Amino acid sequence: MAKSYTYIFFLGIFLILTFRIFEFFPGMQLSREIWIVCGLLYVAVPYFLLKLINGLRISLFESYVVTLIIFTPLLGAITANAQFGQPIVYGLLGSRGVFLYVAALALYYYFQRDDITHFYIEKALIYLAWGTLALYCGIYLVFDPAVYLDQYPDFVSDGMADGDEFRFKTIPIVFGFFYYVFRGFRYRSGVDYCCSLIFLTYLVGVSGGRSLFVTVLIAFVFFIFRWGSFNRLIRLLPQSLFVLGLLLIMLTVFQGDFVTNFIDKLGDSFSVVITGKASGDSSADARISEFLLALPLILDNWLLGNGVVSNQWNGGYEGVLGGYFYPSDLGLIGAIFNYGVLGVIVFAYQFVFGVKFSKILDMSGLRSPLIDALKVMLLYIALHSVFTGMFVYRPEISLAFIGVLGGISLGARNRGYVRDRTFTNKRES
Repeated sequence: MAKSYTYIFFLGIFLILTFRIFEFFPGMQLSREIWIVCGLLYVAVPYFLLKLINGLRISLFESYVVTLIIFTPLLGAITANAQFGQPIVYGLLGSRGVFLYVAALALYYYFQRDDITHFYIEKALIYLAWGTLALYCGIYLVFDPAVYLDQYPDFVSDGMADGDEFRFKTIPIVFGFFYYVFRGFRYRSGVDYCCSLIFLTYLVGVSGGRSLFVTVLIAFVFFIFRWGSFNRLIRLLPQSLFVLGLLLIMLTVFQGDFVTNFIDKLGDSFSVVITGKASGDSSADARISEFLLALPLILDNWLLGNGVVSNQWNGGYEGVLGGYFYPSDLGLIGAIFNYGVLGVIVFAYQFVFGVKFSKILDMSGLRSPLIDALKVMLLYIALHSVFTGMFVYRPEISLAFIGVLGGISLGARNRGYVRDRTFTNKRES
């Protein structure tokens, strides 16, 4: 038992560092740099030796990840040099985060080994979800973000009219919501539904991200229709309405005018997208100015992009473009600004592997709450990337999930759950 929890603990640390969960916390920047170095060393020594022992055999997924590690910094550095004159070394150093992608290679190998590893990753992800939820709520209850805005500008974002807020990574909490809501759906468990409601309350009531709310909702509805029969969906509708009503009541009681303000902000976002005119919402309006600043460069370099500008060179994007600009604010458009249409297509190809591994698991008959949650997370990331560019700016997250799915699917084939091309369920054969 102690050995199992030791595995889970270290796997949790692995996920925290790979997903950069505490990247913006004061004093945690050094841990990111150390983990990047660890990724580089893993590729250079144990991974290379492992492939050498196996006759340099490498799967298509591994080839793709290695290609990304090489392709991303080169494209970003060369195009930034051509467009802005930035020395190539700055572009390469600015893309050093590519060595976090190595985590996908490690997970892909690790989860081919035996079924018990599924238990470890499932527990690690769930403990991480509950742990971050408790930590974030505790920080909000004890500390006022406005007090720390000047002292820790990386940790606290200036929301202007919307108020200051801590910069918390919500990926584990989104996973927690999907895990419990679909486990409840599969097993008809009221306890699981209640757990999912706790995570959803934080995502809507505390985090309050508009794009996050929309993409979580779309991913949830898609898989409900994908996995449920029509009769079951009809029976589930009253339960869903009850839970939604309960959530709205809780938010209204604890946050007063939250629901009205949230709907207003959501409407402002859509208004900006549809009309292209300022709405009075500071966050939405800022993206208009950033888009107008980037548009001429996007049109001039739509195929290969304009590269990655380092904050250590000429004042970063603001110094080069003459105005506030942060590419990820524009989501998919910002990704095209950096890497062009070609680069975005290369990054998007990762989801082809996600679909492929999911189909193998579907046809093998393997089902589990972990596999369900991983599939939904990949759809969520793909949808949310329209607003945030996550699969381009933080691909280590989606690649890690794909690596786990791939490892499980390959392990299933190796242990006989999937035979040849028929993908026959072992229990039926």
